[in-house]
Amino acid sequence: RKDRNMAIALAASQDHIASFFGSADSLVVIDARASGQRRVEAMPAAMTAMQMQAILRSWDVNVILCGAIATITQKSIEEAGIVVIPFLRGKLADVETGFFTGRLDEPIFYLPGCHRGWNPLVLDCYLSDKSHMS
Repeated sequence: RKDRNMAIALAASQDHIASFFGSADSLVVIDARASGQRRVEAMPAAMTAMQMQAILRSWDVNVILCGAIATITQKSIEEAGIVVIPFLRGKLADVETGFFTGRLDEPIFYLPGCHRGWNPLVLDCYLSDKSHMS
């Protein structure tokens, strides 16, 4: 839908990316359009996959930036049409900047000991499609 807002969500633990998605205390949801409005949404505990999909859709999230994530959780989120970029670390502001400047493939953002399990081409396609930012 063209009228749909587009947003990214950072799985947060205080002011950093949570080391594990399941331990995030909140999601920082950022409007991916020029306004860049942000809000913090509490991560409800013990959600089913269907509940997680529904809540992310209700927040218009289409990309999640996170640390480690269980494969089943990642697949469930991706089934909802949401891109998951896992195995990240760093301060939320730095990761946000890294995302919007296409620099998340730099080692400073790698979670130690984790394989980069996402395809940077997905991010390139997302960033080059300016329709989500207008």
